[in-house]
Amino acid sequence: PFRQRESRYPVYVWPNQLPINDRQDETWQAIEQIEKGLSRMSQPMLLLRFRPGAVLGPARIRWLLDQIPNLDISDCGRGLHYVQEDNPKAIAEAIGQWLQPTVQTDTGQPPASAAHRIYQSDDYADSLTWYYGESGYGNALVAESPHGLIHFDFCDHKDDAVTRLKQRFPDACLNEQPTPALLSALENPGTSHAPLHLCGSPFQRQVWHALLDIPAGSTRHYGDIARQIGSQARAVGQAVGKNRLAILVPCHRVTRADGSAGGFYWGKELKQQLLGQERTTAGHTP
Repeated sequence: PFRQRESRYPVYVWPNQLPINDRQDETWQAIEQIEKGLSRMSQPMLLLRFRPGAVLGPARIRWLLDQIPNLDISDCGRGLHYVQEDNPKAIAEAIGQWLQPTVQTDTGQPPASAAHRIYQSDDYADSLTWYYGESGYGNALVAESPHGLIHFDFCDHKDDAVTRLKQRFPDACLNEQPTPALLSALENPGTSHAPLHLCGSPFQRQVWHALLDIPAGSTRHYGDIARQIGSQARAVGQAVGKNRLAILVPCHRVTRADGSAGGFYWGKELKQQLLGQERTTAGHTP
C-alpha cells in the first residue's frame, strides 16, 4: 500500500525506534521512565493473557504483577498476536466481568472483590507452593501460584490435604515452603487481601466474583446470586460447591431460600461458626 517513497517513511522509522540490544536511545529512555512510574499507578488495570501469546510470557507477567499495585489478569484462552481476531468473545467476557466488581455499592464503598488483585484461568499445570498448618478455624493447606492464592482447604490430616491438592491440580509441580503469603493466609484467612488466582470455568469464576461482593456478616440465597448473574439457582449451587478457596472466596455466605444454612464443602458446623463470628464482628444478629 505504500506506493510513494514519502509514505514509506513511517514504516522505516518505527522499527528503528525499537530499543533492540538495550540501545539507550530516546525510546529506551522513555520506556525506562514509564517502568519507574508503574508502582505509583493507583488506578485499577486489567491485563488479558493469551496462550501461547506473542510478547508476554509467564516471567514478564509475574514482573508486571510485582510492579503494578492494582493489576488484575484474566486468562482468555488461545491467541497469538492479533488476539482481537483470535478470541474476541473471550475479550468481551473478561472485560465485562472485570468492570462489574468496580461498580460502587449503594453505601458508596467498593465491593469486597475490589480489595483483591484477581488472576483467572480455566486450569493450571505449572508450579505451586504450598504449606500445611494451623489456622484460627482448624488445620488447613494453602497453596499459591505465581499469580496468587489458588487453594485453601481445611483438612485434619496433612497427607489427606496433600492428596486433595494433587487431585485438584494433577499436572502441577508441588513445592512445600512456608512463604510469607501462605503463613499470612493461615493466620488471618478472614481478613486476607492477598492476590487471588481463581481457577475454574468462566461460569464458576463469574459466581465466585459474586461471592466476593457479599459483605462479611451478610448472606445471600442461591437464587439471589442466580438473578444477579442471569443464571439458575441449581447451577449457582454447583459452582459454589466447586470453590476450593475457603473463606478467601466466601461461599459460606450463601444460604438456602428457606433460611437453612445449606451445604458446605468443609462441613456445616464450620459454616455456622464462620457465619456466627462474622455476624458478631459486624454487629449483625442472626
